[in-house]
Amino acid sequence: MADLFELLAPIACPGCGSKKVSLCSHCQTVLNQDPMILEHSVSIRGRRIPVLSGGVYEGVRQSVMVNFKNGSQHTLAKPLMSGLVAAMGAPASLTDATINIAPIPSSLRGMWNRGYAPSLLLAQALGHSTKAIVWKRLVVQRWRMGLAFHARKASSTRTSRLQRSSRDVRITRRGRGERVVLLDDVLVTGATVRAAATALMDAGYVVVAAVVAAHVPEGSSSSSLKANGAPLGARHRRRPPILRRT
Repeated sequence: MADLFELLAPIACPGCGSKKVSLCSHCQTVLNQDPMILEHSVSIRGRRIPVLSGGVYEGVRQSVMVNFKNGSQHTLAKPLMSGLVAAMGAPASLTDATINIAPIPSSLRGMWNRGYAPSLLLAQALGHSTKAIVWKRLVVQRWRMGLAFHARKASSTRTSRLQRSSRDVRITRRGRGERVVLLDDVLVTGATVRAAATALMDAGYVVVAAVVAAHVPEGSSSSSLKANGAPLGARHRRRPPILRRT
């Protein structure tokens, strides 16, 4: 029976393709790497929003992300966020404090095509990892009738990403100065994070940082990244101060 199952649904590592293993130890180690602080990637109204990234969108991380987003392998959410869990653990001096995570939703077309929102699964993976993290569905895509009649696009272009604004999203409830950390799957131009952060700020929230499972270095494309990339920030081995008081 096991041999028949292997023929019908062969198991392979989503990172390197190794047979008969759901995620090999080498690829898991790569995903567990220390996160990176991207200090200059997102600027809103003259204020820079630091971004904590799981790593560069290339190699193993890129392959695992593609299988997670386009291959419907939902269980990969946890290993994709594994390197970020330690950096966002319970604050050392504030045991009762929590980190409020607001996942950035996919486009309506993306959710229709996939049937799920990757950022929500990533937020749930973080929330299940520690009681210090609470995710809240504060940001949703704004419905527009024109979306139902536009021709389907294979993927978003850099130009279309840069055109995104706070008018493309809706905030589910008003804030009263609560500190929020945004969460997205992949940071490309930073436009999506800026749009969501601006909408949250206008609704009364304080956006202190953003967290992404991966980022595309400035000047690179997701299909042609250099072996070592050109990270926008340096590795940070301890919990970032920006996340200690939220």
